[in-house]
Amino acid sequence: MCCLNYCLILAGLLTALLPRSALALDNSDCFTCHEDKALVKTNANGQAVTLFVDAVEFSKSIHAKNLCVSCHSDITDVPHPEPFVAKPVSCA
Repeated sequence: MCCLNYCLILAGLLTALLPRSALALDNSDCFTCHEDKALVKTNANGQAVTLFVDAVEFSKSIHAKNLCVSCHSDITDVPHPEPFVAKPVSCA
C-alpha cells in the first residue's frame, strides 16, 4: 500500500473520531432544532423570541446557497452550550 493510501485511511479515521463540534456544521444540523415552531428563548428584556426557521422558505431565499455557520460563525457546537447567546449577524 502506498503512502497516499495510508494518509487517506488516517484522515478518514481521524475525521470519524473527531467530536461533531470540530467538523463543519451542515444546515441540516441547524434545522434539527430550528425547524421546531415551539423553539423560543427569552431575551434580556424578558420577551420570548422565536428561533424557528422555516426550511422551505430558507431554501427559496437569498440565503439558500449559504451555510448557517457562514454568517453565524460563533456557532461551533450542536447542541449549543448553555447559556448560549448567538452574536448578531451583519449582512452588510
